[in-house]
Amino acid sequence: MLRFLVGVIGLFELCYPRRAVSIWTRIAYENGEDAEPRSWLLTAAKVEGTLLVLLVVAWPLVGAVSDRSADTAAETDEEDLSIDTADDENPENSTADDEDTEIDII
Repeated sequence: MLRFLVGVIGLFELCYPRRAVSIWTRIAYENGEDAEPRSWLLTAAKVEGTLLVLLVVAWPLVGAVSDRSADTAAETDEEDLSIDTADDENPENSTADDEDTEIDII
């Protein structure tokens, strides 16, 4: 639903920038009917509309990439959790001798 709404607003701003600016101005200001937009504002509304339409088009692609990266992260976490406990079960194979280890403190 949100994607549809963003797409409709983007298309509206892209196709009717003057009307979109007029509506947003009346919503944002108490005396919006008296305000006149600067010359660059219509171009900015068209650019904003274009970006919103591109966002709606790219939305599924971004979702697919984030799903794929989440799956990869989960697999990596599972690999990190697998610990080789063969040395812990058989202390005779230990390379360090705990009784003979001395720590010199200077």
